[in-house]
Amino acid sequence: MGIAKEQALNCVSHERIYQYTWKDKKQGGDLHLWLRSQGKVYRKRGASKDKRGQIIGLVDIDQRRKSVEERKTIGNLEIDLMIGTGGEGDLLTINDRATGVSKIRILKSKEATEVIQAIIDTLQDWTPFLKTITSDN
Repeated sequence: MGIAKEQALNCVSHERIYQYTWKDKKQGGDLHLWLRSQGKVYRKRGASKDKRGQIIGLVDIDQRRKSVEERKTIGNLEIDLMIGTGGEGDLLTINDRATGVSKIRILKSKEATEVIQAIIDTLQDWTPFLKTITSDN
């Protein structure tokens, strides 16, 4: 027998408090602001159904042409974005798989528009030789 029953205390479970808080939020109240997560849904990392951070339309690297794996023809490039410590000092690296020739570009930010423009500018003189470009995630 619990202490609450022995002393005839009226107790409320934490679940009931949350139910009351969510009902208040749906009705426009502000009780949820007192919660640690302020009503934001918490998702456990590693959950099997978690879809955060997944790239839509991702093509597996195993589907790359066999000729690219052989590294015999010029123009099959690999692109990588390297992010420095603390998110500073972003680098774009472009490598030709056959020759090992590399081009490195310092980026102001890792935003998509910045990266795309850097790729276009860097590959201007390589356009006649381009066959494939492979990027990691």
